[in-house]
Amino acid sequence: MTDKPRIRVNQKGSVTAINGVMIDGMANVITGLGRANAKSAATKYWPEVDTGERDNAYRASTWYGKIVRIPAADAVREWRAWQADKEQIEAIEAEEKRLGVRQTVYNALLTARHTGGAAILVGGLPGATTEPLALDRIGRRSIKYLAVLGRDEITPGQIIRDPQSPWYGQPERWTLSQEQGGSVEIHPSRVVLLNGRTVPGALRRTGQIWGDSIWVQMADSVRATDNVAAVIDALLQEAKVDVVRIKDLVRHLASGSAEQEYISRWTMVAMLKSISNILMLDGDDEWDQKQVTWSGLPEVAQTLLTVMAGAADIPVTRLTGEQQTGLSGSDSGSLRNYYDHIRSVQELEYTPALQPLDEMVIRSALGNRPDAVWYQWNPLWTPSEKEQAEVDKLEAEAVDIYARTGLVPQDALAEMTQNRLIESGSWPGAETAYNAAKAALEAPEVTEGEEDSSAIEVREG
Repeated sequence: MTDKPRIRVNQKGSVTAINGVMIDGMANVITGLGRANAKSAATKYWPEVDTGERDNAYRASTWYGKIVRIPAADAVREWRAWQADKEQIEAIEAEEKRLGVRQTVYNALLTARHTGGAAILVGGLPGATTEPLALDRIGRRSIKYLAVLGRDEITPGQIIRDPQSPWYGQPERWTLSQEQGGSVEIHPSRVVLLNGRTVPGALRRTGQIWGDSIWVQMADSVRATDNVAAVIDALLQEAKVDVVRIKDLVRHLASGSAEQEYISRWTMVAMLKSISNILMLDGDDEWDQKQVTWSGLPEVAQTLLTVMAGAADIPVTRLTGEQQTGLSGSDSGSLRNYYDHIRSVQELEYTPALQPLDEMVIRSALGNRPDAVWYQWNPLWTPSEKEQAEVDKLEAEAVDIYARTGLVPQDALAEMTQNRLIESGSWPGAETAYNAAKAALEAPEVTEGEEDSSAIEVREG
């Protein structure tokens, strides 16, 4: 006979200790909930570090490769809109195109998400690679190339832990191994780091600068989703099985002489059934069919897919390419939430990480660094034609109200309205048309009988 548990109860009737063990939450003695023998108490989290399995999953898994690529592709899909003078914008965009900045950032994001980190090496910068980069020495087209390096190609040195250092949290140097042997040391000001998923405070506690691959987070849910698809595929092969009962089959097969005869016989039966849809049996034979019951399997598969999509922060619609059904027949809400999430990652993570690269690219494009040059990420969500028409109508009504009430000076209101139409992109050719109209208004008028000084013909003396 086992001893009864010793339970301590406070004045409110709540359990505070069981067998001398303090309980600071809910507990149930019968089920074990809240006690050391609860089934969930044995659950522990251990990060996956098998790089071979991770790479194989990227190649072979139905889902993992898409989970790596989709957010990275969406982050750079619409790219950025530079804000500056027209000539400056054209020069910066041309430099980005020459260096392949957009494609480089995309490849770096892919590498960081898959392996846990990536570094962009900026080549052709002035000065020795071991010295801090002097930004004011960067001239036009100084940057020669951009190279994406994985964490197995470039090695960080000792982490700078001085908070007053401009390179706090960066390695004192990066070491790049060369194929012909030897290595090159590079100052952190010449390398742009795009990291994987990092644990808050891990750098301070462990000194490990690299983050984690998303495989660490996604491994279990990806395996489960792939496995349930494999199970359904295997069941499809057994969806309908013919069962034939033959009198004295075991005894006949035991003699060994009838084996080939049975094989030939049932091969012929199967062929006749396939050709003429007629099954011919001996009088003592019995035939039946067994079919797999699919009840519940689609729901299980959908649940696992939803869990995996939630872990990846990607809507099922975006992950599968299939429109989700519902009362509204639309999944625009989840897509908008997803695009808002991408936008927050762009602004909170990618913009600070890419700032060193942007500073270099601006100087390589313009030869200097104007203070008024900046950019914003273009929106990912594009309204439908109907939604855009409604927005245009509301804005036109607002402009009409401001014009009639005189709240905004007419010249300022006209310029703001023109800028809004140009920036919205909903009126193709608006900027060109405005510039042409402005130039026509500013051109001097030529009265009748008066010669245009710009068209005076030069005659020889």
